[in-house]
Amino acid sequence: MKKNNFTLLEVLCAMVILAGGISLLMWQMTMAVKRLDINRSNWEQTHDLTQAAEFVLIHGENKALDPSLFIGDYQVEYSFSESDLKPENILLSRRSLKKLTVQLIKDGEEIDSLVMDTFVEEGNHAN
Repeated sequence: MKKNNFTLLEVLCAMVILAGGISLLMWQMTMAVKRLDINRSNWEQTHDLTQAAEFVLIHGENKALDPSLFIGDYQVEYSFSESDLKPENILLSRRSLKKLTVQLIKDGEEIDSLVMDTFVEEGNHAN
């Protein structure tokens, strides 16, 4: 019977290829974790913005925002201003078209914002 032995050079080449493959796998896993963290953060920001906008639209601006609605460690501010739509595009009613701006603030910096036009009852907002 013939015995097959590997040379030291063949073993070293196999080990280098194996180590390279494991290194690439670990690098890919690290990149995936970073992408997941960014996506989670973006989702939290979007969730907090939409929760604040929904709360303001349902309860009006006279009620304080409920902090239990928010996931992230953000401060949420909102304001109403005049809409950019032209007057001929606005329906005649007792509601006026206003632009609602919701800002997500962390450490004094604006992280993200949501701007939407909405109908508001007359007298239910401050300019």
